[in-house]
Amino acid sequence: MKGSPNFIAAKLEAILRSRCDLAGQGEADRTLDSITRFFEGLEGKRLSKPELLRRAAEAVRKTFGFEEVTVLTECDDGLFRYTIVLGYTQKAEEELKPLAYRGDQVLEPDSTPIVKINKYLDMTIAEAEQRPDQKVGYTHPVLINMPRKSLEEFVYGDYLDVYVFGSGDRILAVFELSAPRDRKMPSALKLKWLRLFAIILGNVMEHQTDDK
Repeated sequence: MKGSPNFIAAKLEAILRSRCDLAGQGEADRTLDSITRFFEGLEGKRLSKPELLRRAAEAVRKTFGFEEVTVLTECDDGLFRYTIVLGYTQKAEEELKPLAYRGDQVLEPDSTPIVKINKYLDMTIAEAEQRPDQKVGYTHPVLINMPRKSLEEFVYGDYLDVYVFGSGDRILAVFELSAPRDRKMPSALKLKWLRLFAIILGNVMEHQTDDK
């Protein structure tokens, strides 16, 4: 292509800027746009960790299509508790809030079997054998025993866990996602986006938030 460097640069700038601003039509584009907007909205801000996690939970719920989202974080006594609960009934939330877990319990849940996806993602399935304290906090408990019709179905009682790490692999938060609107197992693309979201969020929590 002939033209001066300035001409070519100007044309490319216009083309590439328009592509960045173009709203995507596919799943990948919509997800990328939403994640980008979320983290761009944090630029220049210094939030408390609870406020950052609340915003992150709302973004995950909207972007990835899960009706129920909770966040476990470490409290002053060193135990992890449900500090954010979205999409649950008041009764279910009241059952979740008193629960407390040690760090090793958070990283290695007692439910068996556990579906290990990667460092940042695992899944508790509805069919798993659970501790008594894990059998509370359901918005629709009557749906727990519904049979799974296929391996692509995300049934009520399934939970996708997203782990957020800080330096030295210190656990900062765990997002529990359930009740997807499409009632399907997350796609490969969705799993990759959730992993990326957790990685970026961990860095933001480490370097761009106040302790409280």
